[in-house]
Amino acid sequence: MTFSPGSQTPVSLSHLGDGRWSGTWQVQGTPGALTATVTADDAVQNLQGALVLNAEVQATDGVPSIANGGVVSAASFAGEAPLAPGSLFAAFGTRLADGTNTPNGFPLPTLLGATRVAIGGRETPLFYAGPSGGGTQVNGILPYTLLPNTSYQMSVRRGNRRSNYAEVTLGAAQPSVFTLNLSGTGQGIVVDGTRPTVVVDAANPIERGGVVVIYVEGLGAVNRAVNAGEPAPSGPLAEAVAQVSASIGGQDAQILFAGLTPFFTGLYQINAVVPQTVTPGNAVQLVVTAGGQPSPPVTIGVR
Repeated sequence: MTFSPGSQTPVSLSHLGDGRWSGTWQVQGTPGALTATVTADDAVQNLQGALVLNAEVQATDGVPSIANGGVVSAASFAGEAPLAPGSLFAAFGTRLADGTNTPNGFPLPTLLGATRVAIGGRETPLFYAGPSGGGTQVNGILPYTLLPNTSYQMSVRRGNRRSNYAEVTLGAAQPSVFTLNLSGTGQGIVVDGTRPTVVVDAANPIERGGVVVIYVEGLGAVNRAVNAGEPAPSGPLAEAVAQVSASIGGQDAQILFAGLTPFFTGLYQINAVVPQTVTPGNAVQLVVTAGGQPSPPVTIGVR
């Protein structure tokens, strides 16, 4: 893709499959009229073609901007990590939202305040849009219908102003355990299976052989149709399609259930038995694996 005036750097497009091509263009120069020319050349079949698009570059005052690498898991916040269909995501940047906005209930809206998010041309349900440190943040859930092993372009629209495009890579699964400090590290949000309001930490360790409920995101597709932004069913339960395992203190745990948490959206849970052979401790390492992809490690208390 080339641009006129010529101060714009040409962009090469990558084939995503299914007839779709993608590339990221960083605007240069001053605001004004712009012509973009997309050129395709198939040397094997001796075919050439071009498409000319007329556009206008506007001043960036008030335009939302997604930070470089700013789209991450809402549980781990790990940079440069893929997401999965149905993932809860956080997009960080500047001018992404006006004020603090949260939904009133289910189904989650695709418009929150003045903010919308689109990925691959599909709008995503949102559950937060507002301040975050020195910038702004938008949280939402990716559609379950997105294709794994594919890269998509995400943008944020605030009112009639649209952000830059951020590239988001999807895997079949990319698990992350929620943590108490909301940073993806340290004590996991893991509860006692017999006392679901009790987090199994140093003060309330779980017995070896006990059942824990691990709250995660990013397990990917489930075995029944679920719409992103709507509550997960309570019966029959929506189970994860990917093979799921958990390691507690380096020992394999028996998995009793892995799938969406009923009455929530985008939240998965793994019910697992703590191995009898685990060495007790206040901060025993827990790692969840789904579809061959391990989560960042978190900790739980075991006695």
